[in-house]
Amino acid sequence: MTFDFSLRKTEPIFERIRHIEGKRVTKSLILLVLTAVGFYLIDGIATVMGAVVAASGSALAGHPVREGSDEAMALTLLLTSICVVLTAAFTCLIERRPLRTCMIEKRKLVPDYLSGMLIGFAMFSGAVLIAWFGGGLNRIAAPPSLSPVTYSLLCVGWLIQGFSEEFMFRGWIMTSAGTFHKPWTAVLLSSVLFAAAHLGNDGISIMALVNLTLYGAAAALLILRKRSIWCSGALHSVWNWAQGNFYGLSVSGMETSPNTVLHFEQTAGKDWLNGGAFGLEGGAAVTIVLVICILIFLMMPQRESFAPDRV
Repeated sequence: MTFDFSLRKTEPIFERIRHIEGKRVTKSLILLVLTAVGFYLIDGIATVMGAVVAASGSALAGHPVREGSDEAMALTLLLTSICVVLTAAFTCLIERRPLRTCMIEKRKLVPDYLSGMLIGFAMFSGAVLIAWFGGGLNRIAAPPSLSPVTYSLLCVGWLIQGFSEEFMFRGWIMTSAGTFHKPWTAVLLSSVLFAAAHLGNDGISIMALVNLTLYGAAAALLILRKRSIWCSGALHSVWNWAQGNFYGLSVSGMETSPNTVLHFEQTAGKDWLNGGAFGLEGGAAVTIVLVICILIFLMMPQRESFAPDRV
């Protein structure tokens, strides 16, 4: 078996975009950066809207919903659907290409999504185990503290939020860049932009940026190998859900949620392993898992197109 480390076998994915008549695929790397930053401002708008809606809901319901609470977080996550709508509109109306060129395919949607959920949970659980055995995490013996309605909203919110980032950074930016540049350039560009989008998060560090870039590369490789965004979208969503609402750890610098199945706390003095204020994604435990997964995804066989490549 020969391994496609050069990603040569992924070229047909970008080739079919090049053949679209009248397309306006974003070509300039600088324009890609500026546009990506502009789109990511929607996340900030969603955060503000979430706080406003939470405050309005508090007034109507007669009980307080504080800023930064799980209720406000759930609203913020749900509002990332704005990112999905705007990215789809830009792709279809400005770039003039169908969504299937962003690897949004109908075929194998369910099996790809389910496999992505399993991969995402296994990946983050692996990082938790490494940090736990290395003394970077402590398990707190406490029963699950779940509010059914809030927990359900958080789960749905993570599903939307994870897909919105995959669609924006991999489905759109990576495929746009790959139309004019080599696949590896497209992978690295989308990964670096993904990491840069987290620069404003609490507890951000050099190690966190490295891990976010590695995560972006792993997600990009999985999308290219599968020729589908669903597996990566599910992986991203379940990774964040497992981090915040299963293991009870902070997600990329966000506060720890009280709505969690298990309870873990970080061990003081082990920031290099557990990520410190940024959470597990800022430590070596996640680095180890991501490097292993990148190697596995690189060695995965390339999925053939579901039908002859078309636009």
